[in-house]
Amino acid sequence: MKKVTLSVLACLGVALGSASAASVTVRDNPITGPSVYLDDALRATVTINTGTERTVGAGVFSLQMGSIDDGFRDFLTFCLQVNESLTLPLEHEITAGDSYFGLADREALGIAFGNMMTTQYALADGISSAAMQIIIWEIAEDGAANFDLTAGAFILLTDAVRDRANEFWVLIQSGTLPVHNFNVLVAAGTQDLLTLETPLPGAALLMGTGIAAFARRRKKTRA
Repeated sequence: MKKVTLSVLACLGVALGSASAASVTVRDNPITGPSVYLDDALRATVTINTGTERTVGAGVFSLQMGSIDDGFRDFLTFCLQVNESLTLPLEHEITAGDSYFGLADREALGIAFGNMMTTQYALADGISSAAMQIIIWEIAEDGAANFDLTAGAFILLTDAVRDRANEFWVLIQSGTLPVHNFNVLVAAGTQDLLTLETPLPGAALLMGTGIAAFARRRKKTRA
């Protein structure tokens, strides 16, 4: 999928402390140390085929966005390019989701990312977190209208994660969940990243979902 860079960018509002911010620096989160993943328990190893078969990690990232002058905030995210490495820190442009994606793709991602970042769904366990990343890669590679994890440009060969992703997809397509607006953090030479238009700071989101225990456990283990 081609990246889209626009001169008219959506703002992150209160999430960045500036209503007119057009770009942010994205960097690793010091809480997670050398890993970009929120926690090892919220990722899984999957086998995919995007022309060649390979094994990759999939799960929710915990990163920081902001600037030295305005400060940095934690946020949870997934990447969009399955064939590109994540290189940080790097300046990212803030692009509205409806400018980056067509309508069907934007609505599917707005439902998934806007409603399912909870301990009931994407943050339940490693299989669920990987399943959400798989859904996002499938939409980015094949499009929501062609969602099929067994065919197309993106194929998933890991049964447990595919089954969970298909369960989530049924809910996404059910029409029972609202569509939320989101932005894409866009940069050349690294993965583009999803973020809600006004994302909760990562710490608040973790406390609200009960995932803060993972961060506390990691800190205790390292101590």
